[in-house]
Amino acid sequence: MVKKLFDFDCLFYKTLKKTTTFKMLTTEILPSEGDALISDLSVVSDVDDVKRRIGYCPQFDGLNPSLTAEEHIRYYGKLRGITKSKLELQKRF
Repeated sequence: MVKKLFDFDCLFYKTLKKTTTFKMLTTEILPSEGDALISDLSVVSDVDDVKRRIGYCPQFDGLNPSLTAEEHIRYYGKLRGITKSKLELQKRF
């Protein structure tokens, strides 16, 4: 685990493309070559599983001002493959 964190940390010292890197790690865009693993899942071939295992809030435009808090939860839940029944259950808390 330490090596993985160290490698990830070094990546940001060596590159100025932090936004692009995060977009690739969050599967928003595919890398032009190579691959990255999140919990041993490929960001290229295991996109849906990677999305279900990560949480990411972008620095800008993370929230839509025209949506309520509940609407945001439903929207992002759907994007991440969370079932409607699970979202309804969470709403009660």
